[in-house]
Amino acid sequence: MVRRRLDDFNAQNLSNTAWAFATAGHLSTVLFSAIAAEAMCRQLGDLNARSLSNTAWAFAKAGHASPELFNAIAAEAVRRRLDDLNAQNLSTTAWAFATAGRASPELFDAIAAEAVCRRLGGFNEQDLSNTAWAFATADHLSTELFNAIATGAVRRRLGDFNAQEPLQHCVGVRRRGPRVTRVI
Repeated sequence: MVRRRLDDFNAQNLSNTAWAFATAGHLSTVLFSAIAAEAMCRQLGDLNARSLSNTAWAFAKAGHASPELFNAIAAEAVRRRLDDLNAQNLSTTAWAFATAGRASPELFDAIAAEAVCRRLGGFNEQDLSNTAWAFATADHLSTELFNAIATGAVRRRLGDFNAQEPLQHCVGVRRRGPRVTRVI
């Protein structure tokens, strides 16, 4: 029944539905499985950057780590060269893949390269700490990214980070070991 009704949804409707149910904490396995199956039948290229990121977030939040869907999202994000993802989308996408336990070295490399290329422009404190956490959790070493995040945190003097963010940031950097100890 759920699958038949989703036939009428466009890619944006599927993304919005997954996001809404994950946000509400209604983590229906049947619904998320149906959305993943339906999304795989369509072109993810129809989704805008925010929706692509939100879809990954919703599935990670729901604990529904559909390998095929995450692989398709990673491929689409890399295909786009992350040009249309803003700092929050980059951070959210990294967080979603790490939370879902979906290793995607090509995606993590692309996110790191894009963030460093932008000199972390547009990244707020939460984006910085979530990105550091995601890379540490995914066990994806990017010395250049961790050095940039550490430098950015020091320059900001950690004054704008809330109590949770420095802890997440430090845990992320600590997991990477002594290779990231030089900040400047």
